[in-house]
This record gives sequence, structure tokens and C-alpha cells, in this order.
Amino acid sequence: MKIERRYFICLIAAIGFLSYLAGFVTTTLQVFPYSFFREAFVSLHPNDPVVALEDSDMYVRVAPGKTGVTRADSSRTYDGYTLFSSASGPNAYLVDMAGRIVHEWSLPYSNVWNSKSAIKEPVGSNLIFWRKAYLYPNGDLLAIYESWADHPFGYGLVKVDRNSRPLWSYLDHVHHDVEVAPDGRIYALSHRWANDVVRSLPDYVADGHYEDFVNVISPDGRLLQRVSVLDALGNSPYARLIGLQRTYFDPLHSNEITPVSAEWAHRLGARGNNNVLVSLRNLDSLALIDTDAASVVWLKRGPFARQHCSDVLPNGDITVFDNLGDMAHGASSRVIEFKPQSTQIEWEFPGDSNEQLHSPILGCAQRLPNGNTLITEGEGGRVFEVATDKQVVWEYYNPMRVGKARNFTPVVFSGRRYSPQEIHFEFNRDPQANLRVASATKERR
Repeated sequence: MKIERRYFICLIAAIGFLSYLAGFVTTTLQVFPYSFFREAFVSLHPNDPVVALEDSDMYVRVAPGKTGVTRADSSRTYDGYTLFSSASGPNAYLVDMAGRIVHEWSLPYSNVWNSKSAIKEPVGSNLIFWRKAYLYPNGDLLAIYESWADHPFGYGLVKVDRNSRPLWSYLDHVHHDVEVAPDGRIYALSHRWANDVVRSLPDYVADGHYEDFVNVISPDGRLLQRVSVLDALGNSPYARLIGLQRTYFDPLHSNEITPVSAEWAHRLGARGNNNVLVSLRNLDSLALIDTDAASVVWLKRGPFARQHCSDVLPNGDITVFDNLGDMAHGASSRVIEFKPQSTQIEWEFPGDSNEQLHSPILGCAQRLPNGNTLITEGEGGRVFEVATDKQVVWEYYNPMRVGKARNFTPVVFSGRRYSPQEIHFEFNRDPQANLRVASATKERR
């Protein structure tokens, strides 16, 4: 009897060991039935029960009737197609000037997640969205996954074709922004939760903190270079400015990256030829980083606060979405164009116009070839075009509605206008079907 019991215990131990070994091989080599387990794991990962629309800064209440195109002056607009993503999910939309969706991309995070990802336990699919999208002329799309219910919130970068089929993925904690340089190299921000002391900044950063990185990625998705933004600041004459930050666990909150020309960077004192402009929200600063030297070579704290979406114009000026820096109008939001050396403001909106702009934590601006500016009011759920005289010539509200009363709309991210000449792919949506939907919406107003 004792011998049988001993055999039984050995049998159970052997089964357990073989099960563990099979699981290890399956997940490591990603062989059958790995794909089934992966889908089940990502899809059924429990959601935070306290998460609700009201608790998320990714959804806002919306007034009834504000949906689709609400203003349009075709004689003054820069006609084309507008790309935007939304907190509603891993989707990007291309709309025409009438507000009709002509193309859509969508790819759930579960379709790209694997065991090598920096995100070991993803949240539920309904809590993951595309933060930023970058469109190639042939319809390929770069998109950043984020979650509004996890920490760290950066979930990775994916490239899909025009039919939303994945081409490659880079599953580090990529967040906020991705841009493509003229030579095809991809620039993206990522972060990690670090528990070590920053040696160059020991007195200003908590033991537990976010560390941001500049990532240089090849066109086919390979990491070429990674630079710590904290180290770049610590290795510069501007290191003491870290003492001005508001949040010790998130000292910088980098939210925008722009590869810049060597000529423009040299005018600001840079010596190297590989430089990026990075927006440091929690320092109210823009930093020029020499990626080869891993150092901040120029930093400006200007007439802006909690800013997003910095860009360099052909004339050398900088535009920025100034979230809370318009002190003349109650610290409201505005878009400004200013000289990088003097911070002299050359143009601003809304300024003294009768228009309103309010988005404390999101926003973007794109200067169009005709001089107009396309503005993304993230928390307003709208994208609109403004002429140089500060008149709104086109306005589009996110038509998606959620919640039991359908009174919430997902925030929108980084609207961008493309001319018809910049697009060389066949759309996947029927504009006439969208026209019928738009007409029905108009009749209900």
C-alpha cells in the first residue's frame, strides 16, 4: 500500500513537471497551442472594477448635437483628408472634408502581444487604444498602443498595412508620440518604471520613478539607438532645472518627439548631426537632445505650460499646443508660434478672438501649407482648422458616443491633414454610405 502511494505521488509530480515543461516550451518557442493561450490570456485578463468613464481622463461629457462637421468654409480651407485616433480603441480614421470616414485601420493589442513584450500582463482589450498614428503614402500606418488603466501606460508600437495587417511590432513601453525622419528612421518615446537612483540627479528624482527614453528605430522595426532623457538632462548644463518639476515619480513626462535638421539644431548651439526636440511637460520645457552625445544641448522654458505637440516650421519658428499657459485668459489653452531664441510670440490662437480652446492634458497643432493651422482639442473631442486671421474655417467633432446615456465621447489624438497628392492607396470605406449617415445625423439636429 505504501509502495502504491509512493508511485502515485511520483506520478503526480511527473505530470506536474511535464506540464510545466510543456508550458515553458510553448510560451518560449511560441509553438502550438501558444496562439490560443495568448488570445485567451489577453482577452480575459480581469479589468479594474473601479474603472469607469467618469474616472478616466480619456472620456469627456459632450453636448448633444455636436457631431461630425459643424462648420466649413470651403473657400478658405486646405482641402484633404484628416487622420485621427481616439481613446475608443485601437483604431485610426481618415475622414474627408464632409466628415465622412473613407478609411479605417484597426488591430487589437491581442493580435500583436507575445511573451517577449515588456507588458507581461496586459489589461483588457477594451482599455487599450491607439494614442498616435502616422500615415505613409501607401496606406501603411504606425500606431502607438496605450492603456488608460495600467502603469506604465505605454504598450508598444505597431506598423500595419492599409488593410490593418501587422507588418512588425516593437513592444517596449512606447507612449505618446512617433515621428518619421526624411531618411525613414522612426523616432518614438518609451518609458519604464525604475526603482534605482539616478546618479546624475540623486536629489531630485524619487527612488521609484518613470524614466523616459528616445528610441531610434529602423524602417523595419529594429531598435538602432536608445537614449535616456533623464541621463541626457543630467549630463547637461540644465540638470538643476529638474528641481522645478512637480512630480517626483514622473519628473519629465516627455510627450512629443521631433527629429530636426542639423542646420536648425546648429543654430541653437548643437554640434552633432542627430538631434531631436522633446517636449518635457512636467518641466514646462522644450529640450534639444543630441542623441549621439546623449546630452541636452539647448533647453527653453517659454510662455507655455504643460505643453504638447511641439513642431519646427520651415521658417525655423516653433509651434506648440500650450495647454495652460495663456495667463491673459485664465490659464486657458492656446496654440502659439514663437521664435526659439527669444520666445517672441509670432501668432497665437485663440488669443483675443471670441473662440474657445480648452484641453488641459491633450492637444496638437499642425501648420498647413496654405498658412492655416489644424488644431486638435483633445479633451473637446474635436479637430478644427483655423485661418491666419483666427477664423475657424472647418470644425469636426468626434461622432463616437459611449455610456448608458450616450453622453460621453472619447478624446481625440493628434489630428493631421493630408492633401490628396500625399495619399496613394485605395480607401476601404464607401463614402456614399457615410454620406447617408451624415445626412441622417444632420436631420436629427
